[in-house]
Amino acid sequence: MSSRVVGRGFKRNLDAGPLQPMIESFELHLRAEKKSPKTIRTYIEATQWLAAEYLMPNGIKFWADVTARHVQEWTVTLLDRYSDSYANNQFRALQQFFKWHATEDPDEPRPNPMANLKPPKVGDKLVPVFTGDELTAMLATCKGGGFQNRRDYAVISLFKDAGIRLSELAGLSLDDVSPVSREATVTGKGNKQRTVRFTYDTARARPVLARAGQAPHGASLGAVARRARRPDDSQRRLPDDRTARPGGRR
Repeated sequence: MSSRVVGRGFKRNLDAGPLQPMIESFELHLRAEKKSPKTIRTYIEATQWLAAEYLMPNGIKFWADVTARHVQEWTVTLLDRYSDSYANNQFRALQQFFKWHATEDPDEPRPNPMANLKPPKVGDKLVPVFTGDELTAMLATCKGGGFQNRRDYAVISLFKDAGIRLSELAGLSLDDVSPVSREATVTGKGNKQRTVRFTYDTARARPVLARAGQAPHGASLGAVARRARRPDDSQRRLPDDRTARPGGRR
């Protein structure tokens, strides 16, 4: 299992060694419950990381030997290295594993070391948002003819109008978007669908309809966009210093 780099450049060792078989059973359980691939990856890697970086170096080779103190010490380590929100995320992922592990075998109940533990608090953090002038400047970079400009304008404008997630927008297919009724059907977490509305300005951009005839039925907007991407798209940035701000890249 190769390591992965997260946060401030720290590498995550995901080699769980003798603790891996139970993690694989947990993954099978998650897949059977039809959890999203992202959720499964988060839960599995959090558990592997705990095993590889803390449990095994401390001589723990069986999940049943893990105590609340072990989890607390690992959580403190994460808080020292990363943000409290990231540590909270990892804590909640481990909660799911130990909750499953405690009841995985009905004939052999196991203790849950996290049963009485609370996740680390996440402090309130002011998240910078674009001003109206900044949004106008961003959209201005997409003015002009051509499929790429219309696509980029529609993507940014749809984000502004509907407040949808990136994954929700990337998962849209041509059939999900109706410029006439100015509605889009998005699929969020847990495969839950909802309808969002957008403005006439967004509808007029018609980002993918210009090439809809070239796209397979049901093709995602992301797939259409990838086929149309120009080599220099990655170099396009917002004017002035906005590229340094959160969310500043197009």
